[in-house]
Amino acid sequence: RGKIKLIALVATWDDEGGVLTATVDGTPHEMTIENRKAKLVVSGQSPGAHTVTLADPPGCRAPVVVSCE
Repeated sequence: RGKIKLIALVATWDDEGGVLTATVDGTPHEMTIENRKAKLVVSGQSPGAHTVTLADPPGCRAPVVVSCE
């Protein structure tokens, strides 16, 4: 089973300690912002394509399709 790793870089320190929400195939995952980064690792993903979306804040990035092998 594969892993999906997401690192979101935040432009300012104003959001330090805040939370971003990403979805992987529609399932939400919260990430805390530390040192202007928010990190997420989702393990146990089946092989194939998966859609990753930065859901909150909305409209920040377009969804990205990633592949696990």
